[in-house]
Amino acid sequence: MKHFSRKAFIIVALLHIAGTLFLLEAAVSRMKAYEHGDTSFSLTIVSWIWEPVRMVLSHYFRFGPAGSFYYLALPWSVCVGGCLAFLVPHLSRWRHQTA
Repeated sequence: MKHFSRKAFIIVALLHIAGTLFLLEAAVSRMKAYEHGDTSFSLTIVSWIWEPVRMVLSHYFRFGPAGSFYYLALPWSVCVGGCLAFLVPHLSRWRHQTA
């Protein structure tokens, strides 16, 4: 039995990176709309998740807002991909045993 699925790792990591980029783009466009007079500024998912983590880690590791994508988002996507790449073969085997 395989213990690690490279295909699942690549797919999940790329999907996670794409989702993170989508959320960051949505947050940036929302901030730009607020700067141009939009009064319905609401907190986005990104501000609830990334800002506290980024602020704490930037205090200790001294990287700016632009570096947060490279130092936080990309390694986190690789970690998520790695975890699911270990789970996919086990879940697949479990599904075949129950069938």
